[in-house]
Amino acid sequence: MQTSFRLRRRDVLKGAIGAVAAAAGAGLTRLQSAFAHSMLPGEWDRSGYAEAIATDSEARATFSSPHMKNAGTYLFQAKNWFQAMEVSYQNDPDEIRLVMANYGPMNAITYDDFIWNKYEIGGFLGVTDPITHQPAKRNIYLEDITNLQLRHAVFLV
Repeated sequence: MQTSFRLRRRDVLKGAIGAVAAAAGAGLTRLQSAFAHSMLPGEWDRSGYAEAIATDSEARATFSSPHMKNAGTYLFQAKNWFQAMEVSYQNDPDEIRLVMANYGPMNAITYDDFIWNKYEIGGFLGVTDPITHQPAKRNIYLEDITNLQLRHAVFLV
């Protein structure tokens, strides 16, 4: 007696996809649900934010960027803006305010070296350390950010 059992590739793929779906479904049943935290209008305490940017000076601006590949230029432009407001336009340095409203990948410029190393942010975002010429394991922008903060720049994350 001769058997004609043939295993077709399509049948194997269907079985594999079914097994993966079943395993994923089993894993999902163990997840706990989490609710989004949203504040209604009027619930957000703005006092700290308002205090950080408060000034009577006309020397105030907001810079914004999502692009990590331009981070060095972005921070350099902020430094130049402060310099122009102070030297060229003769504003009191203590009255100048700049809000840096970063979003997306650009938020990484505000993370400390521990986070850059642990999550290999330099490799993920394509940032090369100028000293090692390898993907950055430290925040190479931290000194620039600290200097901008000393000049009253506020970084929103």
